[in-house]
Amino acid sequence: MAKNGTAMFATPDDYQAAVGVANVNLVVTGGGDFNARLTWLNLNCLHALRGFENLPRIAFVSLSPAQLFVSFPTSERSSLTYGGVGLRCGDVVFHARGERMHQRTSGESQWGSISLPAQQLASFSKALTGLEITSPPVARRNFACDPWRSD
Repeated sequence: MAKNGTAMFATPDDYQAAVGVANVNLVVTGGGDFNARLTWLNLNCLHALRGFENLPRIAFVSLSPAQLFVSFPTSERSSLTYGGVGLRCGDVVFHARGERMHQRTSGESQWGSISLPAQQLASFSKALTGLEITSPPVARRNFACDPWRSD
């Protein structure tokens, strides 16, 4: 059964609790009133999230080892940093199973995440491509095609 929705948050505690598919500890590093929005779509085992935060923050994220995760910035103005590297719209991080990570933003941020069980990705990819795609042993960053980027 498909479930979807959008919620607005005025406190970091309520926002991080709503993420659901991952354990998130959020520390807001900028002054001002915190405002965030979380939009979700759950299609049986596939979960998609889109988040927006108006203030800079540091997040410690623990991903479930039962799910595979891909995360990415969703706006050109997003200031998402993962593994010390600033991500741009079009960049994608394919996370290791059960990964624990820090993310940092320096201002307003918009991000997305898609997750599904490992066995589903393996069977879907086998059916579509003839190959089983599995999670990498360590996270992999794939950058959008940009001839000026030297990361």
